[in-house]
Amino acid sequence: MIIRSRICIMRKTWMLSILFFLCLRSTGQDVEWRGNEKERFVGTNVAYLEDRGDTITIERASDPQMENGFRHSEHSILNFGFTRSVYWLRITIKNNSTERLLLSLEQAFLPKVTLYYQNDHGQWDSLVSGYGVPLYQKKRVDHFQVFPLPRKEGTYYLRLHPLLHAIPVVLIEENHWSVKAASQKFSYGIYAGILLFAIIINVFLFFSLRKTYFLNYSLLVFFYLLTSALVMEGYAVYLFPTIDLMFWYKIVPVLDMPALLFYCIAFFTLRQRHPNLYRLALYSALFCILYLLAVPFLPLLPVLLINQVFALMVFMLGIRIGWVAGKSGNELGYYFAGAYMIWFLLVSVELLYLQTGYPKHVTPLSYVSIAVFVESFLLAFLQAKRFGWERKADHRRQFEMEQQFQRDLLNSKLEIQEQTFTRISQELHDNIGQVLSLAKVQANILEQQDFKDEELLVELKQNIGQALGDLRTLAKGLNKGHVQVSSLLHLLQEQADQLRKVDLSVDFRIKGEERYLDEEKKLILFRIIQEALQNILKHANATQVQIAFNFEPNQLAITIRDNGKGFDRSSVPVGGGLGLSSMGNRASMVGAQLDIQSACGEGTLVRVVVPHGALGDSA
Repeated sequence: MIIRSRICIMRKTWMLSILFFLCLRSTGQDVEWRGNEKERFVGTNVAYLEDRGDTITIERASDPQMENGFRHSEHSILNFGFTRSVYWLRITIKNNSTERLLLSLEQAFLPKVTLYYQNDHGQWDSLVSGYGVPLYQKKRVDHFQVFPLPRKEGTYYLRLHPLLHAIPVVLIEENHWSVKAASQKFSYGIYAGILLFAIIINVFLFFSLRKTYFLNYSLLVFFYLLTSALVMEGYAVYLFPTIDLMFWYKIVPVLDMPALLFYCIAFFTLRQRHPNLYRLALYSALFCILYLLAVPFLPLLPVLLINQVFALMVFMLGIRIGWVAGKSGNELGYYFAGAYMIWFLLVSVELLYLQTGYPKHVTPLSYVSIAVFVESFLLAFLQAKRFGWERKADHRRQFEMEQQFQRDLLNSKLEIQEQTFTRISQELHDNIGQVLSLAKVQANILEQQDFKDEELLVELKQNIGQALGDLRTLAKGLNKGHVQVSSLLHLLQEQADQLRKVDLSVDFRIKGEERYLDEEKKLILFRIIQEALQNILKHANATQVQIAFNFEPNQLAITIRDNGKGFDRSSVPVGGGLGLSSMGNRASMVGAQLDIQSACGEGTLVRVVVPHGALGDSA
């Protein structure tokens, strides 16, 4: 009997412990405020009751018989997931200080929250907040739901429809709340001001530079700012006190989707570079626009779920577009994909927070608002990089056009020069050459006659013959046709022979095997060498000239060196005098490198190096 009684006592004790534990869980722990802190998260001190049919009144919720219906919250941030139910919250607060306390539900997207408390007569009074209440009719003007607590001690009930949002519950001292609220508004004002400034700047750049991606950026960041103000933070109520936040909560995220896709189309020029991705992005954007038209007529909770799924899909498509653009050679695509991976990560963390209340926000801004700011900055950076590349490309194209114009102009000048040379050569051959030939015939006739001064006659014949030979050589050198049908070595050998006739010692060296040269480019090379040799004759006062041809496997190197008086390069005008300028221009036309070295009293070295590919050789 004694054993049985002891077992019975143990069972009763165990049952009473369980009942006490359940009672403790249902009632929650009282909040005792001693005034040694400014604010406290009190979510773990809250008990909650689900009202699926929206039939429970305050009298019933406060009835002791409903005690077992309340559950104790284990989290400092309340979260009920996606739900259509109404919830009742209960919290008991004991204020042992002289401070005035506020109870703040730090969530803007609650349509209506009613705080119930018992007055001095034991009757239930209430305060109402929520975005459905005009801002300036609230007891405390704030985008969150803030209630002054009229009693030093008591149990408070809150009736609310949470929908899907995590709800931090904070007990806060009133003066501290005033400072904190003002600081949050000021900080968000700076945040929004920076984004608005970026939008305005890009609109200005669009109208100034006519670059479509600047306008797309402005639209995208504008919709992102709307997402932050209307969907994540709720600060829009300060501008529009009676705004229906939940209506815009459904609409604004859908606006982001086509804006992002149209931005991708413009920024990466998908239509020209990636037609398949262009069609995918375009059709996806059009589908989002059609869905947007249907959103106002769809139930709230399905829309919120669909919006989240569509948003993640569009972000993934944006990442894919950036990655494909990067693989195609546009390195900005990799940066873009990385930026939207960061966005995707932060949005995913925010979705996790909405469902579980964790991880907590590390700043007064939501993770999505942080993502908006980071993304806007990164996209602005990418646009600056692209614009810089486009400017460099424009400058390069302009430089190439100028270079081409200069080459065309030089070609025209050289063509005119060659035509002039040809006409001079023809005149020398047809007129002066004929006169000298006639003079030589006449000298031969005089020789057959009885002419006394035979020595003078012989000298006359020699001078006429030499003049006629030099004239023919000069005519050949000026004649383009002769130059084009002769090899470069043969032409230079003729020039060397001419130099020897004026008592110049010429050392002509050839190394390697001569290769075929394009006729036009051979003509240009010959004119460069001819100009160098003419400079030696006119200005150098040289006695020795060395001409070297080196046919290397990958290039042709031509060196002309004299032992003349040389000249000071620094004294030559910029552009190098008419002759040197002509040589430099001709060298650039065949892709050759021209190097002229000289100093007073040390002679002159002219070196021309031409890659074989630039000469049009067939080997």
